Amino acid sequence: MPPAVPADVAAVAHAAPRHARPEPASVAGTADFGAVEPITLVVGFDNSAPARRALTWGADLLRARPGTLHVIYADHPLIDSDLSGFGRPEMDEARDDKAAEVAEAAGEIVAAAGVPYTFDRRQESPADAMLSAANALDAAEPASEPVIVTGRSHHAPHRILGSVPVELLHQSPYPVLTIS
Repeated sequence: MPPAVPADVAAVAHAAPRHARPEPASVAGTADFGAVEPITLVVGFDNSAPARRALTWGADLLRARPGTLHVIYADHPLIDSDLSGFGRPEMDEARDDKAAEVAEAAGEIVAAAGVPYTFDRRQESPADAMLSAANALDAAEPASEPVIVTGRSHHAPHRILGSVPVELLHQSPYPVLTIS
């Protein structure tokens, strides 16, 4: 014969699970849990595997809820000087070609999700590009605080030297979501 279960334990065992969503409030002036507010996602994208995961996640999220998706490509030149003469046109052309490839890859990912987006090529470091884009979006639409989405790199040097997500976590006044 099984042991007797105290009445208060039996009641807990049949209660709703802790993760159950509460029913919407029916009192006037209270929040409606069924309403979903639009979100603004700022996704850093350079066509790397981590960036592709982050963009795919952001696009999938916006299939399920209203919002805007802003893809940011940081076109940060490795040589930070005023080059003139030999090589400059070739360097500019190579950077333009790379930006076009990145824009096309972003378009393919977002098109698969079927959500509208913007693509912005900025000539800043990746963290600065995403922060300045988020600042501009926040100023234009202060009712919807932007969420910065970035991919987490699995490269060993980034664990030692830091990475864009780490830099954003230290600098950003906005929520930062890192997709692994």
